[in-house]
Amino acid sequence: MTAGGSAGHRTWGSGEVIQRGDDRLTVLFDEAVYREPHLDAVIDQRQLTEAPAPPA
Repeated sequence: MTAGGSAGHRTWGSGEVIQRGDDRLTVLFDEAVYREPHLDAVIDQRQLTEAPAPPA
C-alpha cells in the first residue's frame, strides 16, 4: 500500500492511505477517523485490503 492509495477494513470501512512509514500506515477513513496500524498487523493479519481507486 502506498500513500494516496485506497484501503478497506472490515470494521472501519473505506479510507485513503495518507502516509506509509517504516513500520506503520496512516489511514484516513471515510468517517473522518485516522488509524495507524502496524505494518506487521496489516500484512500478517490482513487487517487492511487495497481497494480500487475511485473513478476520476
